[in-house]
Amino acid sequence: MRILLVDDDEATLELLESLLESAGHRVALATDGDQAFQKFCELGPFDLVLSDVMHPGPDGIELARTIRERNPEQRIGILTGYPVLSKPCSREQLLEFVERLKPPI
Repeated sequence: MRILLVDDDEATLELLESLLESAGHRVALATDGDQAFQKFCELGPFDLVLSDVMHPGPDGIELARTIRERNPEQRIGILTGYPVLSKPCSREQLLEFVERLKPPI
């Protein structure tokens, strides 16, 4: 697959690039939302856009919105270091997620 990978942390970007390329993917890199959108416009569409949530320029969510306005069919994945629960979820998944996030006593 052709993947556009967006992350402002150089070490994370290099690690993910290495992992993806070792699995046979072709990876284009961007370190901020503006650079990512420019690469998308010049080289896209991609099979997948993978973007961190927090980076300079338009954040990952805004970048996804902007890309989808241009190409509603573009597949986009959001990466984050924060705990996330995917929707839809079951009751058990929701309660387990809440339990993991509750403050220690």
